[in-house]
Amino acid sequence: MHGTTYKLRTPVSKEAFYVTINDIEENGKRRPYEVFINTKNLQHFSWLVAMTRLISAIFRREEDPSFLVEELLSIYDPAGGYFSEGEYVPSLLRRSGA
Repeated sequence: MHGTTYKLRTPVSKEAFYVTINDIEENGKRRPYEVFINTKNLQHFSWLVAMTRLISAIFRREEDPSFLVEELLSIYDPAGGYFSEGEYVPSLLRRSGA
């Protein structure tokens, strides 16, 4: 498996979030297989574990899980989001460039 870890900082939490996405290669193509989110902030630990297990289950069973991107990008922060590097970010899941 090939994996990439991304470090995300947000004003929503003092602690950084580390998102790891592991890929597998099938028929000469790489595709996501599992995702993990780690942070020292344990306030929402059970929700993070539940979300990453569900996403990983879909990655393992769906040949094209790209529909998940649309679903996750439609999530908005009920507190109204925040500004990061001069850009408005409507939720933790919608970072700049998403």
